[in-house]
Amino acid sequence: MRTLLLSLTLLSFTLGCRSGNKTSATQSLQTDADADADADADADADAQDSGGPPTVDDDNDGINAEEDCDDDNPESTTVATDADCDGVETAIDCDDQSAEFGSVWDDGDCDGVLSADDCRDDDPESTTRATDADCDTILTADDCDDLDGDSTTRATDADCDGTVTEDDCDDTNPVSTTRATDADCDTVLTDD
Repeated sequence: MRTLLLSLTLLSFTLGCRSGNKTSATQSLQTDADADADADADADADAQDSGGPPTVDDDNDGINAEEDCDDDNPESTTVATDADCDGVETAIDCDDQSAEFGSVWDDGDCDGVLSADDCRDDDPESTTRATDADCDTILTADDCDDLDGDSTTRATDADCDGTVTEDDCDDTNPVSTTRATDADCDTVLTDD
């Protein structure tokens, strides 16, 4: 392409010299200072002088690469509508400054725990199913039966026999008697 332009320029210059019109040949060279076959000073091939570098839009979606979250994908979001370019638009993004957080559709309370794994997705302080399977707010390690929301806790029933410590004769032994059936906790039932 440059060879063609150079040839045309030389031809124009030669014709201008033969006709004695050195001014028009010189003007022709000065008008196309960027040597791209148009009459402006920028490096693109259009006839308009944009005054800046040419725009890049690899996916041809009409959005400049600098403003496009993924210039190889015409379906991608833009920096103006998705600041962290995670594919979740600002209006529903839990944290539009970090791509680590999703949308309110996946994480209602935006605590970083997906709705399916969150015990209460409207409370960012709630427990998760991984740490509290029955979602009774007692962590699995402290819960006597983490599949039963009504079960006792290790704090109130150390042997997890279903009898709270204050009513259990020996809270380290799950088969011990209770104060209701053995008032003096001597292992002899009160009714006997």
